Amino acid sequence: MEIKINKKDVVWGYITMAFNYGTGLFTLPFILSMLSAEEVGMNYLMLTISNLVILADFGFSQQFGRNLTYILSGAQSLQKEGISGVKLGAINYQLVATLIKTAKFVYLRMSLLVLAGMLTLGTIYIYHVTQGFTNIPNSLLVWLLFSVSTFFNFYYKYYTTLLTGSALMMEYNKSCIYSKIVYIAICVGMLFLGCGLMSVVVANFISPFVQRYYSYISFYTDEIKDGLREQVVTAENIREMTSTLWFNAKKLGIIFVGQYGISQSGIFFSGLFLSLEEVAAYGLMMQLINNILCSISKSLFNSISPLFSKDTINHDISQLIRHFSLGNFIFWCIFIVGSLMVIFVAPPVLDLIHSKSHLPSTLVMLVFSIDALLDYNHANFTYILTAQNRFPFVKADLITGMAVVLINLATLYFTDWGLLGLVLGRLCVMLAYNDWKWPAVICRELNVPITIFVKVGYQETCYKLKMLIKNKK
Repeated sequence: MEIKINKKDVVWGYITMAFNYGTGLFTLPFILSMLSAEEVGMNYLMLTISNLVILADFGFSQQFGRNLTYILSGAQSLQKEGISGVKLGAINYQLVATLIKTAKFVYLRMSLLVLAGMLTLGTIYIYHVTQGFTNIPNSLLVWLLFSVSTFFNFYYKYYTTLLTGSALMMEYNKSCIYSKIVYIAICVGMLFLGCGLMSVVVANFISPFVQRYYSYISFYTDEIKDGLREQVVTAENIREMTSTLWFNAKKLGIIFVGQYGISQSGIFFSGLFLSLEEVAAYGLMMQLINNILCSISKSLFNSISPLFSKDTINHDISQLIRHFSLGNFIFWCIFIVGSLMVIFVAPPVLDLIHSKSHLPSTLVMLVFSIDALLDYNHANFTYILTAQNRFPFVKADLITGMAVVLINLATLYFTDWGLLGLVLGRLCVMLAYNDWKWPAVICRELNVPITIFVKVGYQETCYKLKMLIKNKK
């Protein structure tokens, strides 16, 4: 199985991007107009908790995906650091089988731990913010169903890594589209039936099973089944593989803890100090900018990111620079234009649809957008480091995350700055180190100034556009 990204993968990436976030934009007016501000606030708090749950992954999903890419690219063994010798055209199916068995072993145990945490500590948190499950209809039942759906989504998470690690991006994107079709049908249908917040939770529970099914039939081709049929995986094989993956997974896990503190602690603590209406405003801003806009902006970058590992294995630095520059340049262009639209166009649109929830002030959104742009930019540069199986930013991410948490708590407890204090505090912490450090490291190691990344990105973008226009004629 050759690891490559073709035009269809990129095209399907953009179709999926349009569908995914078209789905969000399609259902969002119904949610904002049919749910109370309190229900919208609780929905964003549950999403924040689900992001906290992702920390239990502790970096395993990225390790599974990256190491599957190594194996399918010809790696004959997996190492804790660096990349082993590569035998082109030869796939070690014993390693593939061991990696998949290890994924099932790890995710079953982690998902059970997640469910236990949500039913105990998570229930206490939701009980507090809903004033004893009284200010939102069926809030306890909504929370219990959400907890169960999170368990299943977490357990089957490894199916996504099977497709992305195999560079089956078109199949992955199709699975997302089919899942979203089911989500729209259930969510909108139940909203019109007056089911309230339960509509969103039921849709989130059922639709991912569609994606898992399609992921299964897409990955397990006849070639893969034949290669895996005779493989025997022992408990010792699983222990050794877990040990190998854990070496870097624990580093990624620490990074995720730091990233959660940076990106999610604001809304998490706002649920304890601010009203659910303010939480809804902050969550809506995060959905439009952090989720929808950033994901649209990074669609191409994410589609071609498996090539970073391949370029690294092949020691093809020029190709690595070309691929990275193209993805990062397009990310910047789309994000800047999109953030201006969110800041200046979204508020009147919300008024037009008679939304019961509203966005924060223009100043809050502007500061948040600048912070998000710089944050995702430096995160893009760290992809080059992780493609080399290196994680030098672990300590910095953890310290930064802790600093953001402390500043968020201090701002909410000691001041009345509200949402503005949250976004300003985070921006100051990120500017102090992470936002400039990791782009500088990559520029130094590759001996490439930042202006070259911009220049190459611009040239590659123009070239791709010219080829696209030429092919259409």
